Parts: sequence; C-alpha cells; structure tokens
Amino acid sequence: MCVILNENPNNTGKIIRFTNGTELELDLVKKICPAPANYGMGVVLKNSENHNGRFIFSYGHALKVFISDDEGETFKNAVPMKDGTEWNGATFEHVGMSSMFELPEAVGNFPKGTVISCGTSMTGPYGEKPGVDNGTKSSIHIFYSLDSGESFELLGYIDMERNLGLGVWEPFMLYEKETGKLFCYYSDDSLQEHDQKIVFKYSTDLINWVGEGGTIDCTQYKTLKKEDYPEPFDVIACDNPEYRPGMPEVVRMKNGDYFMVYEMYPGWHLGDFNGDVYCKISRDPGNWGDPADYGKPIKTVDGKMLASAPYVGWTPAGGENGMLIVSGRHMISGEETSVHKDDIFVSFDYGKNFTSFENPFDLNRRFGAWSGRHPIIEFSPDMKTLYYTNQICNDAGDGNEMWLARYRIKERKY
Repeated sequence: MCVILNENPNNTGKIIRFTNGTELELDLVKKICPAPANYGMGVVLKNSENHNGRFIFSYGHALKVFISDDEGETFKNAVPMKDGTEWNGATFEHVGMSSMFELPEAVGNFPKGTVISCGTSMTGPYGEKPGVDNGTKSSIHIFYSLDSGESFELLGYIDMERNLGLGVWEPFMLYEKETGKLFCYYSDDSLQEHDQKIVFKYSTDLINWVGEGGTIDCTQYKTLKKEDYPEPFDVIACDNPEYRPGMPEVVRMKNGDYFMVYEMYPGWHLGDFNGDVYCKISRDPGNWGDPADYGKPIKTVDGKMLASAPYVGWTPAGGENGMLIVSGRHMISGEETSVHKDDIFVSFDYGKNFTSFENPFDLNRRFGAWSGRHPIIEFSPDMKTLYYTNQICNDAGDGNEMWLARYRIKERKY
C-alpha cells in the first residue's frame, strides 16, 4: 500500500510513501515535446566516459533526438536518425516503434557506453489493422552512437521484409553479462499460424545475429535476400491463433531473475483492445520455458490490472529486494476500473505482489490518438532518481505531446 503525504496543484511536491518506508518525491513534471509525438524511447547514460546522467530521448516515425544534461530540466536537439535504405525495389522511409539501450561493457568492436537504437523500419505507413497485409515491408534496424547520442549511424538489420501480416515490431534489447550475449526481443506477426508471437535473436558482437537454424551478418543487408534471414527463437507463441502477445520489455533483478512484461490481446480482430499486461520470469534470458505458456497477468493486491503497451524498470533503491516498476496504457480492472486511469504498479518482492500509485499525468485519453501508448521508465546512474515519460493527448485532441515526470527515491526507517 501507499499513502500520499503532500500534494500541490501542479503535482510537484507530492510524496508517495510505501509501507516498507520507501518514498517517491515528485519534483518535476513538464512537457518535453509538442504534438505530434508518438512512441517515445529513451535512456539515461550510466557507462559513458564523459556524459553519465545524460538523458537521450527520441520519438515517432522520424526519430528526432533530444538530449538533456540537467536531469530533464531542459533538452537540446541532436541529429535525427534516418534510414532511407533502398532494398529490393522499396525504400525504408518510415522508422519508429523503437527502444534505446546503452552497452554496459564492450560488445565486439563496440566500446562500453555505445548507445543503440533498435526499431522498426517500414516501406510505407503502418496499417490500420494488425495482421492485414497492405504491402508494407518491415524490418528490425539497428542504429548506433559513439558520441553519447549526439549522432547515430545505421548499422544494419536483424530481420527483414516479414510481411505476410504486417511484419516485425517493437524491439527491445537486453545484455547478459555472464555470456556476453546481447538479446533483441521483438513482436513478429508475419506467420499465418499465429496472430503474433514474441521472439528473439542474440549476438555477441552486435554484427552477427543468431536465430533458430542460422546466423546473419546484419551489415550485409544490401546483398541479402529475405530468405537468408534465419527464423527467430520463440518466447511466446500462443496455441490459440487469435491471441496476440507483443511489446516485450525485460529487466534483471537483484535476485538474478529476469522479469518480462508484454501485452496479451485475446481478440484484436474482434475489437477487444484491452490487452492485459502479462509477465514471465526466467533465470535465463534465452529460455523462457514453453512458448505455449502464456505467462500470467499482473494484478495488484486490491485487484487492479494494467492493459496494453507495458514498460518495466527495476532499481536496487527501495528496500532489501529493490523496486520493480511496471506501467501500461490504462487499467481495466479493480475498484478504479477506467480507461481514463493509469496507475503505476510497484513490487518490492520481485513481482510476487504489486501495489500501485497514481500516474502523474492526466492522460486525457482518446483511443484513436494513442495517448499513453508507450511509457518509458529510466533511472539515474545512482539508481535513486526515477524518470517516467509518456505521450498524452493534447487539449485539442489532435495529437500527442511527450511529458516527463521525475521522482527522487528515498528509503526511510521508521
């Protein structure tokens, strides 16, 4: 449980205290990007020689890049990421649905602190209905930055032109220190026997990516054909073909477990847009058990559940077991059942039990505008400051703005 100790009209100054003594003090709420802004991504650098604490933020289908060196107080423009690759008679001109990752140590020839942006490149606009082939080709791209986000270069493609449905989406990267493997998890709806699957490939040098049955050099995309790319490994492939898991995000916790969150839509084609936020736990980021195991929905002790577009973060701050934080697009169950509410969920026991606190933003949700669609949870280098961003429909209702909330994490003994 949590209680609010103080609250000002503008939300700053609010202090949220949990029963274990952990406090979150909200000291900044601000708009960082005007409309139209969708699918934000970001990372706070922790392994940089000169820029630890830098917040690199990007969004949308143009991948504009913004940098803050003062804990989110101000942002400056950096060089945007652009694809424009011509491949097999088409041009990958639309980019988005991305994530951002900083290498915690050297991987191949890429030094510690290299910033990776991994996302989807498309030859046309995103279709209106997942699973419907509108001719758009999609791929999973990698951009990299050797100057702490000031500029990015295209490295190559992990997966290419998978379009029987609408392709490959929403990649997320994770590094396993013990094996030196860099994992890329993503959503794949290119196969007819599944509405969508969660899959992965991995690399130990950022160049060569291993899938089920083969390896591909991602930098050689100009000479490769679609069939040269190996199939990915399955994480979740539901036995019911109408179920649609997607948007995977993963963190490692203090106890060594990996915690994955994802959305699980039971019938997108039937008009069910309340995709429960599910989770799976594994000791091995390359083995999540039976792919036919759906996992389980995340639910608070008082019956609240999250739906759609999850994000997860973990920090050692917050007590003996640290603090696991999960956000989604909206809540769908519990006392405050409403698509206009979006509590943020917190666990102090590695995901066994969750409580929640109120979202700092008024999401002003209009589903068509995709408000709240892609939250981000990041932490300062000392892991004692929480950065939470999300897209919020503007007052005019014609686009989303990007907003940032900053919390100071304090542990008190009573």
